[in-house]
Amino acid sequence: MAVLGPGKLRVSGNVDTEANKAHADHVLQAVKGVKAVENAIQVVPLHLMCDRCPGGWVGSGEPAIYRREPAALWGEPGRRNSAMRGFKDLLVVVDDSKTCTTRLDVAVHVASRFGTHLTGLYVNQPLMIPAYVWAELSASQPGGLPPTIAGQPTGEMFKMDSLAQREAASRAQELFRSRAEVPGITTEWREREGSLLEVAVLHARYADMTIVGQADPDAGDGFIGELPGHLLLGVGRPILVVPYTGTFKTVGERVLVAWNASRTATRAVNDALPILQQASQVTVLTINPEGGVSGEGDVPGVDLALHLSRHGVKAEASWLKADDIEVAAMLLSRASDFQADLIVMGGYGHSRVREIVLGGATREILEAMTVPILMSH
Repeated sequence: MAVLGPGKLRVSGNVDTEANKAHADHVLQAVKGVKAVENAIQVVPLHLMCDRCPGGWVGSGEPAIYRREPAALWGEPGRRNSAMRGFKDLLVVVDDSKTCTTRLDVAVHVASRFGTHLTGLYVNQPLMIPAYVWAELSASQPGGLPPTIAGQPTGEMFKMDSLAQREAASRAQELFRSRAEVPGITTEWREREGSLLEVAVLHARYADMTIVGQADPDAGDGFIGELPGHLLLGVGRPILVVPYTGTFKTVGERVLVAWNASRTATRAVNDALPILQQASQVTVLTINPEGGVSGEGDVPGVDLALHLSRHGVKAEASWLKADDIEVAAMLLSRASDFQADLIVMGGYGHSRVREIVLGGATREILEAMTVPILMSH
């Protein structure tokens, strides 16, 4: 354990006591490698192997935090073996809306960074006419609707809907092909019939991550607005939600991690590791931190930043108190301040029903988001 400053910072880790005694100079470098600046610290990523330490201590050429690594993970000093964890199979839910272009661009950007397979999924949904619509139609017709069509779509309606669905699917496929046919990735087009929510959940279970769009409140997207929540709770894999407005030239270069030491936040960070490892800057942000055994610790975010550094992530930790401001609003504000192009956070830490009734950070973020968000439950 190392302490810097008058109560400013405490860094704790799995440190071998005997090794510390034998190599006090390494411990000194480890202390110097943690830079304390008011309420933030930066953990320098580690690159080089020290041959003098038992088991192999890994550090950088400049002062850094040292840690043990199994020698099998290393080839020549300073380079990991090529089997680094990453995304291999991505899914993007496609439609023919005007907002889908940005979603596809983000999906292709992420796929290109990892050289992955990208699947476009389009779902033809059956014609569904709510009962209240039939009631209004019946009330507007003298004598009501004919018995043969009361309560169900007519054959003509089915034909018109089928034609519209085929045209929409064709436009969506052409859009996918025009955006996704780029060097370095492979693509696949899937067109299915059924409930969007059910079909998307099924296919998302066989992908490393699913890219979906935020609901456009002015477009009448129907089930699109419910899709992120259904995927979060029904898949067990991360989702990447893309705002319906704006353009995003980069995704995952400057990442803001929303950290509250919860299970869902932990899962989100772990799921996002492939992106975090490639990011140029990662900020771990804790808003209104809580103490205690199950809280964020004496220095919020520091333990997570240290953990991420062991995965080669250049991370810094920051925290703030804002009891009079909603967490979602503060998170988006700080994302703007940091010029973040991606937020990583857990989704629905409370039950979804509770969030719908009482409100919650997940629901508010999904409604007001301004940058892509990687979520896990």
